[in-house]
Amino acid sequence: MEDAIITKYKRAAIYLRVSTDEQAKEGHYGLKVQEDHTRKYCEDRGYALNEEHVFVDDGYSGGLEFQDRPAFSELYRVALNKEIDVVVVAKQDRIARDLEVAVLIRRELRKIGIPLESVAEPFDQATPMGSTMTKMTDLFADFERMVIRERTYNGRIRAAKDGKWVTGLPPYGYTIVKQTKKLEIIEREAEVVSQFFQWLVYERLSLHEMERRANSMNLPAPKHKTIRKRVTSNHWYARSIGRILTNEIYAGRAYFRKYKRPYNNLTSLIDPKLLRPEKDWIPFDAPAIITSEMFEAAKKQLLKNREDSERNTRRSYMFVKLLYCGYCNFKLFSGYQTPRRKDGDESSGKYYNGIYRGKNALGNTKRCERCDQYAESRLLPIWDTLKEILQNPENLHDPLRRYRYKEEDKDTIERKIRAREKEIEVVEGKQKRLITLYLDDQFGDINDMKKHDNTFRQERDQLEREIVKLKQGLLTKEDEGNREQVLRSLCSRVSTRLENATYEDKKNILHLFVERITLYAKHNYAEVVFKFPTSTIVSGTQIDVPQKNIPLFLNIKTLPYEEGRLRMRKINPKSLTSTSFEMK
Repeated sequence: MEDAIITKYKRAAIYLRVSTDEQAKEGHYGLKVQEDHTRKYCEDRGYALNEEHVFVDDGYSGGLEFQDRPAFSELYRVALNKEIDVVVVAKQDRIARDLEVAVLIRRELRKIGIPLESVAEPFDQATPMGSTMTKMTDLFADFERMVIRERTYNGRIRAAKDGKWVTGLPPYGYTIVKQTKKLEIIEREAEVVSQFFQWLVYERLSLHEMERRANSMNLPAPKHKTIRKRVTSNHWYARSIGRILTNEIYAGRAYFRKYKRPYNNLTSLIDPKLLRPEKDWIPFDAPAIITSEMFEAAKKQLLKNREDSERNTRRSYMFVKLLYCGYCNFKLFSGYQTPRRKDGDESSGKYYNGIYRGKNALGNTKRCERCDQYAESRLLPIWDTLKEILQNPENLHDPLRRYRYKEEDKDTIERKIRAREKEIEVVEGKQKRLITLYLDDQFGDINDMKKHDNTFRQERDQLEREIVKLKQGLLTKEDEGNREQVLRSLCSRVSTRLENATYEDKKNILHLFVERITLYAKHNYAEVVFKFPTSTIVSGTQIDVPQKNIPLFLNIKTLPYEEGRLRMRKINPKSLTSTSFEMK
């Protein structure tokens, strides 16, 4: 019997790659051309090619690690399982255009005994000459990638200076005009963008609450038909809403090369370390969907939402993140001390204080000596006051009328407002100079820079609060009527829900209608800034009124220590009358 002659064919896999959809359609080494060349190469050498071993990365850069390319990752898995004997590519730069990535891929394939062959560069890598030529080819591919990137980047800079959109896909709410390459508003989507900003600024909703509400209302979600691989389920996600709320373009102006990559939404907006030098910024304009004031208010509210987050809090506190010391202007923190009485409930042990420092503590602090413990029970008149306002706006009628006549005349108030505005400009100038010095490496430690920046921010916030209080003295009868209309609308919707409100209900309503509480512990009173939004939800009730946020400053007497303790022991606390507060 003659011995059977068995011929063993090499099992080949071919790898095809292009960087963009445009390359897939045309060009010398598009996908179709690559496939024809590699198939013919396998046929000429007698390689066995299974259709399952044709791997295509359509639209993936040659600078990416192979783990970040789905088709090559699958090819590598197949190679590890010894299902193939050789990998064939049309050109070596199809494997990678980054020298380090190319070297890594060759090393990983060599470890598992899989050779890599190129149709256009048939070098014998087993010889010194072939190995050297392969390395030179990888080197020139990397050089070409850098040249292309530089040429493309320079073109984008030139286009950005001409006012063209150069940062990829247009933001939600806009489309690109083909003739001018500039942004144009999509009205339906612009309404959604504006709605998100209103929810954040006027209702102070979290991103997850906006996600829930947007999906329940079936608002149109982002969808880009030009990207074939992206599957859109018409569903909103909190991270997508966050990107919208931190995009400067919606206020009408953005900057190319302003932020270091990667852009990190709110963090990039507030951290000077993530800014490029101002001389590198290239401004370009677009039709505005919101005002610049709205964008700044949104940025502040996002930062406040971040600070107010209760991710790992064991207990809930009614006034958490709202309290500030009236003497040093620092925020007060919540705390808990187990009540001595066995019959005492959890609420009686809650308090607020500054950061505790022992007598022998090292270092300096700008906190005053009055940032001491202050029981939550002593602050309950603030809730009583808000409840009275919402139940009956007439409680504010007399204090408002008295306030109009105890302030200076209109000209004096306007002069003070202009003076405060100039002071704000001076403080903002100091902040800009501080950031410039840091970016130019003329300022030392980052922590020192942050301390100075925080001091300037506190000065600016204090001046802005003073302006709001001064403007309250300019209220006309029409303004007072508008405010009373807001209060009456709120009153009619929530009055029945206030009497039996739970602790969590009280906390939620307080955080909805109170902007800030400045506590003067030594004098037993608090300055409370109320804000009544245009549209909000309280216990599931939608309230719609025609005005924007209406601030209201009130001085509210807090309870003495012993009276606060007694108050917490009562089952049905008595509400204070409207005489317990007066206008600032």
